[in-house]
Amino acid sequence: MTIVGVGFCGACTPFSTFSYELILLSRKVQTEKAVLYAASSLVVGPAAAAAGLAVGSFGQGPRVSAGKGSGKGRPGPSGT
Repeated sequence: MTIVGVGFCGACTPFSTFSYELILLSRKVQTEKAVLYAASSLVVGPAAAAAGLAVGSFGQGPRVSAGKGSGKGRPGPSGT
């Protein structure tokens, strides 16, 4: 349960900071900066995450799905 709490708090911290800064910019009537900040955060964040996933999986070979009918995964009752 501790891991869930840490994960939840860890996820809320960046989001609350993002929200606070966005509201702060909009209250200072800096609408252009607020829109630019929001747009860049929503584009750069996922792009950085995708780059991290690509770098992290570099050299591991292609991923193989073990879905239904693929013949991979756990053997059946007959041991095949």
